[in-house]
Amino acid sequence: MATLPTQSFEVDSTLDLTADGYQATLPNSDAFLAAADTDVVKLSAGFTDPSTEISYTVGHVEGGIDEYILTVEGDRITASVKGRDHLSKMLDRRIKILFLRNPPKTPPTDPYEVGLFRASEIARTVVEAVGLSLSWSCRDYTILEDFDASGRPADILQKLLEPWSQVEASKVDLFIQGSTVFCRERTASVTPDYTYSAKDARITRLTYRKIAPWRAGTLFGKVTLYGRLVPKKGGVVIGPQTPSPEPGTPVTPWESEESKLSETRDKSGLVLTQVSTLTTYRMPDKLILKVVEKTYNRQGKGSATVLKLISEKITENEYESSRYDDRGPINRPKQLRQDVRSNGIHKSDKAKKFQVIARDETEFGYDTGGYQDLTYTRKWELNVKDKQLQERERVVKSLRDVEQLKVEQATAVYKAKGNEGEFYLAQYDCQTSAGLRPAGPRPPAPTKGAPTAGSGDDDVPKEAIILEQTISSDPRAVDVRYSNASLTEADLAYLMAKFATANGKWAHELEIEYVSMPWLRKANALSITGLKAADGTTAIPLQSALITDQRLVYADRGDSPVMLSYLTARYWA
Repeated sequence: MATLPTQSFEVDSTLDLTADGYQATLPNSDAFLAAADTDVVKLSAGFTDPSTEISYTVGHVEGGIDEYILTVEGDRITASVKGRDHLSKMLDRRIKILFLRNPPKTPPTDPYEVGLFRASEIARTVVEAVGLSLSWSCRDYTILEDFDASGRPADILQKLLEPWSQVEASKVDLFIQGSTVFCRERTASVTPDYTYSAKDARITRLTYRKIAPWRAGTLFGKVTLYGRLVPKKGGVVIGPQTPSPEPGTPVTPWESEESKLSETRDKSGLVLTQVSTLTTYRMPDKLILKVVEKTYNRQGKGSATVLKLISEKITENEYESSRYDDRGPINRPKQLRQDVRSNGIHKSDKAKKFQVIARDETEFGYDTGGYQDLTYTRKWELNVKDKQLQERERVVKSLRDVEQLKVEQATAVYKAKGNEGEFYLAQYDCQTSAGLRPAGPRPPAPTKGAPTAGSGDDDVPKEAIILEQTISSDPRAVDVRYSNASLTEADLAYLMAKFATANGKWAHELEIEYVSMPWLRKANALSITGLKAADGTTAIPLQSALITDQRLVYADRGDSPVMLSYLTARYWA
């Protein structure tokens, strides 16, 4: 792979398009004659301090080459290249990976992974499939259905980011710096990366526009959001029941701790081993949030013996939110995750360092009736040589009702292939047992023609969670409908807050032409201060603005490079 030298270039970048484009001139025609599809360019703009001869440059684009151009004008021959940044890898290539919720009885021909997946995990797999890395800086959520990641990686990422990109003022921007792909959510108030005085900055022209809400797309009427399916209300419902709380002061949850100590002693009464357990509960429903278990052994000889910590196991649990009234909890929160960390001294560690040597992370999945249908466990072990945890095993257990009070459990165990990061199906087991699946409600007494517990999800009446709010009654307001079957009630509330926060905001747009500020790039936040009205005294207030578009023209002319930039920055207020 060759990095081509360039003399001058133009860069067009915008957050509205996935990949930034460039055109650069080359010093000669050598690169044109030796063109290779592995060639890359790294375009940096800046200047050299004449007193210290120190070069100050900032990278703007790193990417591949789409076109090699040779121009002949009389006796003069010039060469140039056109291309895009590395996000072009996510546009020009296609991938196909299936993310399955349950182990398939017949493995598909396409690459696949099995388990409970969050959007960020799928995004990371997709990005790494084309040789890039991911920085996820937005809300995450669990995908509740099988996900087919087929097509262009850029389109797959946009699909995963879709829930949080419904409002322009707070959408998730997808961009790249170097070889790192960023998924970054816009915020109502941004901290400026750079602050300049309107008088002292090298601004040759500034245009400031205010766009009314009905033109900026920030005036919302009735917003209706649809989320995941839950048991239908009314009639016979197999699902969590939420009785209306009676009048009274709501109960505020609190935490409570309980400690236990067990010991073994010798004949003289000397403590040989000691195990202390500290359990933290969420009250008043007494859900176990955390358990810390420490084991001590007596070590040493004679009077110098001491109890020394040899192992520590920390278990943390995450549950659904509890709802309370003055009587106490009124719902049955389901366990969502469990994280178990084992600390100790690895048997292969010559340094005998006390550290994290293993970790297990389990996620629990439930069907629309509230019954558990999946557990997904990932296991890491310490690699002493690399001094880091490596994932070694994945266990997927799926549960389904095969008939009345009979449950089938399929267990698939996937093992890591050495240190390659790939997994293979090492074991598959399927067995049937009597009873109900874990969790779920206590079913009502069955009546003729009504669904009964254990009869399967298809018999349970379902409906989507609906969150609806009229945000503005302005006749110019636009009604909005959005549906995503993976979103929880909390996710819908988060999205609704985006609409409410952005409603009625004016879009403020700055178009700036300036020179010699190469550090300003797309996705930076810029603050311009000291802007005055025509009378020279009245202040024109500006908030920090997000740079959404930039055009950079740069020519390297030794000690006096020429650089002109044009940018557009926006904020909503």
